[in-house]
Amino acid sequence: MCGRYQVESDWSDFPVVRIPEQFVASDDVRPTDLMPVVRIGAAGEWVAEMRRWGFLRMWPGASGKWIKRALFNAKGEELESKRAFREAYAKARCLVPMSAWYEWPVIAGKKTRVRIGLRHQRMFAAAGLFETSKDPKDGASVDTFTIVTVPPNQILGTTHDRAPLVLFGADYERWLEGGVVARQLIGAHADNDAFVVEPVAS
Repeated sequence: MCGRYQVESDWSDFPVVRIPEQFVASDDVRPTDLMPVVRIGAAGEWVAEMRRWGFLRMWPGASGKWIKRALFNAKGEELESKRAFREAYAKARCLVPMSAWYEWPVIAGKKTRVRIGLRHQRMFAAAGLFETSKDPKDGASVDTFTIVTVPPNQILGTTHDRAPLVLFGADYERWLEGGVVARQLIGAHADNDAFVVEPVAS
């Protein structure tokens, strides 16, 4: 999955009690942007809250200097093995509302921006994880999230070698519940017809 997605202002297709007041619709969400996620609250209710896109980490660069990075995607098949995501997968799963995401496949020899959405829904959720990251520069606490990706099905494979783990209907609750039922969701999407891929006019 490339690092761009869209969230519209109309959430009528999405079962959320209250949209965060700080939310602003965007056609071009990018890593480190502040965007809404949905998680289970202390009383078992669904809560929508604003978080920054990308777990914050420091990595050693080739020159020996440490580089700050935002881990905005997490491979679904590595959630239980990668230290960066293991704890969040076990305890802190969320839904990431979106209207579509974007990729830049090569079409007729030219990189072309395409929009990928669902055929029968304006809003849907990608599987996500959340945590309170520590900013490597100043140690400040930052509420963050990352999007879980999986290998693509046939139609999504024409745009990229990874795709967001898109959830459907009852899968929202299954993902938030965790455990075996959440693990069973991790894999390529079977339904090619659910998705619409369309070029975006430049």
